[in-house]
Amino acid sequence: MAYTYDDMSVSDLHKDAFGFRPSETFWQEWELSDRDARQRIWDDLINALRWANENQYDDSMDGDEASALASAGWGTDEDYGGSPDYDW
Repeated sequence: MAYTYDDMSVSDLHKDAFGFRPSETFWQEWELSDRDARQRIWDDLINALRWANENQYDDSMDGDEASALASAGWGTDEDYGGSPDYDW
């Protein structure tokens, strides 16, 4: 088996794949793993990174917070034609 993993960059790879650094549990597993197991973990991280890159959320069509709130029925008075006149 060819080993392509790198002990020095596994934390960076994990962060790129999942958006956060590895947990203590991950590090315990990594430290207890032999070279073959480390390679399998590394390969899983590479696959997770590929999946994350292929399935990135595209928020380019999202509006700003105000338009999102207005769409949800939480608009401003201006959005709804002024303040309501309540006779309490």
